Amino acid sequence: MVQSSKFKVQSFVSRCNEKFAAFEPLLLNLKLQILLLFFAASVFGQDIHYSQFFFAPANYNPAHIGDFNGDYRFVGNERRQWASVTLPYQTFAGAIDAHDFLKVKGLGVFFSFQNDNTGDSHFISTLCNVGSSYRVTTSARSNFVFGAQAGFSNKQFATKDLKYDNQYNGFYYDPSIGSIENFDKLSTTYFNLNAGAKWNWQMNDKGKLMLGASVYNITQPRESFLQNMNVRLDRRYNIEMGIEYRLAPKWSLLPKVLMSFQGKYAEYLIGSMVQYDFITEPFNEWKILGGAWGRSSDAGNLFAGLMYNNWTFGASYDINFSNLVPASQYRGGLELAVIYIWRKAVERTHYKVCPKFL
Repeated sequence: MVQSSKFKVQSFVSRCNEKFAAFEPLLLNLKLQILLLFFAASVFGQDIHYSQFFFAPANYNPAHIGDFNGDYRFVGNERRQWASVTLPYQTFAGAIDAHDFLKVKGLGVFFSFQNDNTGDSHFISTLCNVGSSYRVTTSARSNFVFGAQAGFSNKQFATKDLKYDNQYNGFYYDPSIGSIENFDKLSTTYFNLNAGAKWNWQMNDKGKLMLGASVYNITQPRESFLQNMNVRLDRRYNIEMGIEYRLAPKWSLLPKVLMSFQGKYAEYLIGSMVQYDFITEPFNEWKILGGAWGRSSDAGNLFAGLMYNNWTFGASYDINFSNLVPASQYRGGLELAVIYIWRKAVERTHYKVCPKFL
């Protein structure tokens, strides 16, 4: 009788273990989804950001508009991350700005388009901005630049691929169980305004310094999907510093710092690039870039770049150290940047070739 009861208990325990073993992957998947959803919730209330912030200048300070050596600048940025966790988060941005527009000295103008697609909810953010800047020269070695942007943003999402906790029936995920979530709308559009200023200073023949500050989402637009009038997009404050210092005839050091504050969130990007001037012939310049950045305490990235005449190319890869490590395995995302600066053609000097016998 005792052996029979013992056998029944062991059999019951064995069946429970089998049930739990079958359910355990679903539990793990649910935990990862909850963790990712918690992380994504913080992203939904924040602005788009890039690891190569120095190659997406007007995304952090409108004072960067038109502040370059050339006539027109074309910028493209692409970012793909979290592919190891869920549907990849993908961001694309394109921008064009002008220096001394319409031959007005110091005037810059700008247009940009950004699209961000995140995760299983297909949360899409689309931004279109126009902007302008004005450069004020204060001395032979320094100037101030003031800039502003305005535009419209649209945010929307889809529910068809979302899974909810009430759809787990205790043993497995059952898509036939309806969701208890109701949304008043799946899209929202709003107007936005940004402004910034920066100071450029040529310290000496070897080094120059840039200090900048900006504020985004000045109007604090409403972005609720539930008609909640109290849900607003927090202002984002950016403070940046950059130095370019010539270490040797062919070597330069370019440390850069960006601090961003939005609501209760703060982000600090600190790092540096090294530039090697490989070829510096007229109409044939090649420069190689390499560097690393750390972002607060949750990530870092490695960067490599190439500058060839009017072209600039950048590639970086994020390494993740956040709470998503169990799912991401330290894999963050790949980011690419390309910049082309158009300059009015400079007439090359023509030389007469003298015969060797003269």
